[in-house]
This record gives sequence, C-alpha cells and structure tokens, in this order.
Amino acid sequence: MKNVIHIINLIHYTKSIGMKSFALCFLIYLFVFNSSFGQVRIGITSGTGLSRITIKDERVFGEVGSDYYSSNATTRNSWTYYGGLMAAFKVSNALEFRTKLLANSKSWKERAVYKISSSAAGSNPKDSTASQRTYRISYLELPMNLIFLSPLGKSKVLFGVGPYISYALGGKFKMDIEHTIMANSTDSLAFINFTSEEIRGTAYKGNRFDFGASIVAGIELRNGVVFDLNYTVGTKDILQDRYFVFPNRWRVFTVGIGYFFYNGTKNKSNF
Repeated sequence: MKNVIHIINLIHYTKSIGMKSFALCFLIYLFVFNSSFGQVRIGITSGTGLSRITIKDERVFGEVGSDYYSSNATTRNSWTYYGGLMAAFKVSNALEFRTKLLANSKSWKERAVYKISSSAAGSNPKDSTASQRTYRISYLELPMNLIFLSPLGKSKVLFGVGPYISYALGGKFKMDIEHTIMANSTDSLAFINFTSEEIRGTAYKGNRFDFGASIVAGIELRNGVVFDLNYTVGTKDILQDRYFVFPNRWRVFTVGIGYFFYNGTKNKSNF
C-alpha cells in the first residue's frame, strides 16, 4: 500500500514541475522503490510502432452569406518510436514492478479537403484545397506496470498493466498541399505550443501533460533480453483548439526490445 501511495504522490507532484525536474523525480522514484524491494534490475530499451488519435473522421458544413463551405478530414496511423531506460523491482518470483523513462515521439496524419462554392446546385467551387497534414509531438514518458511472470522453458513470459504519465517537450505541425485553387495556399511548417505564452509560428495549442493506461505482453530470455508488445490508451486530449469538443486522445501500439545489463545481485542470472 505504501508503494501505491508513492506512485500517486509522484503523479501529483509531476503536474507542477518542468522537464528537468521530471527526470530528477524519476531518479528519486527509483531510489524509493529500490529501498522498498529486495532487488532492482536496470536496463535499456527501444522500440517502434504505430500511433493514432481517437478521431477518425471530421466533417463540417455550413453557409456564409451566399456561399456554402465544407471541410472533410480523415485521420490515419503514423510512426512512433522511443528509447530510454527501464527498471524492474522484484516483488516475488512471479511478480515485478517495472517502469521506464522514455524519450518518445508520437504522431498522426490527416488528409483534409476544404471547399467553398456558391449555394446554387451544381456550381463549381470558388476555393478548394486538399492537403496531407502531419502532427508530431515529442514526450518524456514514464510508464509504470505491474508485471506477472510465468516460466517458459529457460525463458519467462510476461503480462502487465498500469498507468503512464507523459510530459510534452515540443511538437510540430506540417501541411503538404496536394491540390489547390486557392492563390495563397502553400506547404507550411508550424509549432504546437504547450505554454500559455503566444509564440510566433504556432498552429495549435497542446496540453503539456498526457495520462493513460498501458497493457504489455512479451518474453524475457535468461540473458536479460526482453521482447515486448505494448498498447497504450490516452485519457487526456492532445490538442486544445483543433477538434473542438471532440476527444482527441492517443492510441499507440509498439514493438520493443530491451536488455537488463544490471540485475542488482552477485548472481549473474536474471532469474
């Protein structure tokens, strides 16, 4: 119960700190758990996969004076990748608490079509543009999973669940024009702003913190190499001013590999 309280306090405290303190908080957090459990293992990890948001299609229609406008956007998956440190705290032979400190890049793509035409039926569009848009955000991420282990020959299979918290380091919005009859429509690159300040070149404002839950499954070899699959579900909106009242939250699937180079005991075996 004491360790659950440590996690809750960490999440609460991180809401009010910056990126540098986030990393320091992680080190303190490792020390606390190392003091609470009998054995800690430390390693490195990296992986890649696909990320998307909860919105799949967005359609907006309306009239302005004698003109009729329509906007149609469809989102799709994009690449995500990560790398960083991982630590495992032994609870029993069949149970561990595992956490990671990751530099994580997540993104999604969007194809948008915007048209303005006369309200008269069959009229040609006055303005029309089609574009491919990419949203990419870099995070410092801290997943926290309770891992169940089961022997499989000389290896162990693992399954775990738990929360995660992410701190946005920065983001970019890129628009590539596919087709346009608008005179001023060109390719563009802008920032996603995570501060309360007005920054020149900002396309959208984003939420600095992201929270959610993750499910992990995989296999760990006797030499400390880990292969895992991870699916995360975000519970907080990513952008504040892009999708109006519609939830826009992360859905991420990754494949990763890791290696425990330190197992905290004189015994060289990871098991």
